[in-house]
Amino acid sequence: MKLIKRIPHKYQHYGLIMIVLLFALYVVDPLFEYTNEVKTDVQVLQIRASKLNSLVSQSGTLLEEKNISEVQSEQANAWVFPLESESAFKLKIQQQLENILTTSDCNVERVGWEIATQPYESIKKWSLELKLNGNPICMAKVTRALESSQPMFALDSFLFQTRSWDGGIAHNIEATLKVSIYQQGEVG
Repeated sequence: MKLIKRIPHKYQHYGLIMIVLLFALYVVDPLFEYTNEVKTDVQVLQIRASKLNSLVSQSGTLLEEKNISEVQSEQANAWVFPLESESAFKLKIQQQLENILTTSDCNVERVGWEIATQPYESIKKWSLELKLNGNPICMAKVTRALESSQPMFALDSFLFQTRSWDGGIAHNIEATLKVSIYQQGEVG
């Protein structure tokens, strides 16, 4: 106030206007911006609270769905081979196939592996082609054994040929089976 009294009387109103403008610039404006920031923060927190309330109200349904999903996952894992190194996995599969083929009295000509694909995030799909020969009963035993094994061997295709066949079981049939095998994959 002493400062304003020193200013000549006809210019004092300019001094008051300057004080009011400085007050508005350095006090009122930051205070206004701060209140706007607080309002937006409160709105964001209200939205989060409403989302949390809706999740809490749906918690029973979500827990039921989680339990169903876990049960289905456990059931699906029975049909999928466990995760292991590629070489150990292929060796294990070939041993299982040889066991199935020898108990079915079939002869293996060739087993060809294709590159693995990943159709789902945590599942690898291996494809292999089996060329074998034997009588028709052998072929039926092989397909039945592959389809009923657990973990699953999925038959994608089954092609067979013979030079001549009169419908008897003594003739030799050459067959090509394309099989898909599912293995738990690395996530991420």
